[in-house]
Amino acid sequence: MGWLELADLARQATEAVLGETATYTAPLGSPVTIVGLFDAAFVRQELQDGVAVENVGPAMAVTLADLPGGAAVREAVVVVRSTSYKVAEIHKDGQGGALLRLHLV
Repeated sequence: MGWLELADLARQATEAVLGETATYTAPLGSPVTIVGLFDAAFVRQELQDGVAVENVGPAMAVTLADLPGGAAVREAVVVVRSTSYKVAEIHKDGQGGALLRLHLV
């Protein structure tokens, strides 16, 4: 079994235990039900001119194959825990998943 298969099995196991159901609606698309790992206070750190800048906000890790067309789209609406968010950023992990940085609608 190769690395991608092992990564997929690990993602499936994690989603089965910790995953939350959400509704994903691409612009001009129909809503689909997905399961992802939601973090209401995801911390993102990056360096800007040698200074660490920290951002805290909602994010959801998803499996791209679960999304329409197998891809995440900016401005899509994600409803999780009865709260609506728009996808602001998409960070693919190279293993078939992505972290969607969300903004409250």
